[in-house]
Amino acid sequence: MSAADKVRTRQFDHASGLLGLCNSLAPSDGNTVERVVHCFSKALRTKIAKETATTYDMTSNKEFVIDENQLISDKTFMTFHQTVPFHQVQHIAATQAILDNVERATKIHVVDLQIRNGLEWITLMQALESRQEYPVEHLKITALVIGSGSAIEYTKRTGDQLKSFAETINIPLFSFHVVQIPDLKDFRAGLFETDPEEALVVFSEFFFNKFTSRPVELDRAMREIKIMNPRVMVMIETEANHNSPSFSSRFVETLFHYSAFFDCLEACMSPEHEPDRRIMETVIVTELVTNMLAAEGEERGMRSVKLDTWRSFFARFGMVEQELSDVLLYQVKLVTGKCSGWKFCTTNWDDGSLTIGWKGTPMTSVSVWKFVRTARLVSGPKDLVVEFV
Repeated sequence: MSAADKVRTRQFDHASGLLGLCNSLAPSDGNTVERVVHCFSKALRTKIAKETATTYDMTSNKEFVIDENQLISDKTFMTFHQTVPFHQVQHIAATQAILDNVERATKIHVVDLQIRNGLEWITLMQALESRQEYPVEHLKITALVIGSGSAIEYTKRTGDQLKSFAETINIPLFSFHVVQIPDLKDFRAGLFETDPEEALVVFSEFFFNKFTSRPVELDRAMREIKIMNPRVMVMIETEANHNSPSFSSRFVETLFHYSAFFDCLEACMSPEHEPDRRIMETVIVTELVTNMLAAEGEERGMRSVKLDTWRSFFARFGMVEQELSDVLLYQVKLVTGKCSGWKFCTTNWDDGSLTIGWKGTPMTSVSVWKFVRTARLVSGPKDLVVEFV
């Protein structure tokens, strides 16, 4: 904290001395507290290097993917999904929220704004296949890819894996499509080939927080999503404020959030998963923290905000938050109770949405949204709220 304060007041020589002491006392392979100190020390040293125009190493505004060895990336993220509660809980909650809103639909189209390994869609397929009433006739998933490079090939491979799984459980008709655009500003509703007979769902997992530094493009994308007229939008986001213009506030918020994250990794990942934990901490998390603390302006790509901020943002587009169901609550309790190591995973209801945390520190949120429109009554001044169907 003292080093961060010295960085804030631009006493870089003093800060560097404190950070040198931190590095000598807190190795990257030490205990949990030492690893947190090492991570944040690296971020602060990067900020000092940048502020003093010396050599520094920082990835600018882009999502992290382990391009050097995608197989290791797959293994690491799979291990993370299987051992750490947040991903399983948020995916179960999101999947159940989708099922609750397409319970009578036989043609379902999911637009995934940022697909990863697609594990949540395997869960969705299993649930749809076991549905007794209203058997699914067609499940279509469209994945959005922004930019080029390895992301497009990774997405196509995920699609091939989902197609293979759909065949094994006899989903009558499953299709997977990819929409690739150079930049968010190129997002258009017409790219997604929607059908009025489909129940359209938009799914966003850690998508919007990457574009909070680009409000014009984000507003335009939201207008295009509204034109698509989805039945529902399901959103998973980081439940933290990493967007404060105050460096001190941003540092404290980031420190508390990722200290809880490091503690969770230590508690949930066994010694056999040590290599994967180290990749998560020393590569992925360290890069995120460095971007949050050392970058400014558009270069700072990771700008998570809390659910209340998203509520205000979505209200501008006529979106109403939907209360999550009792069935979803039951599913969440089943997941969090299945592993003794997950006893410190906390879940809370926040005005109908779900926040997932570790020892009381919020980590992520799951929320469901619907667009509404207002129609002026001829006989009076009040607005009539009409839900899109």
